[in-house]
Amino acid sequence: MGMQLSQEAVQKANEEYQVMLQSKEQSMLVDSIVTPFFLGMKNEGFSLVMSQSDCMILRPCPTCRGSYSGKYERDSQTYWGCPHCNEIVDD
Repeated sequence: MGMQLSQEAVQKANEEYQVMLQSKEQSMLVDSIVTPFFLGMKNEGFSLVMSQSDCMILRPCPTCRGSYSGKYERDSQTYWGCPHCNEIVDD
């Protein structure tokens, strides 16, 4: 069964994203869709699952068919989270 980030988590993540954009020392690549979602997931206790080459593990979202559904982990459970439809599902 799927879940979604709370409105509070989405709002906080968007605020953090705006601060990142305003930072004059911004040295990381940001994206208007993926970055706020990643920040929201992090704020909700999820961490990205990285490949052996230290890259995000991605797949097309089975719900909306959007790109960048990322693999996350929380409390020893694995999930997929899509920044396009905000759907979070068990692996």
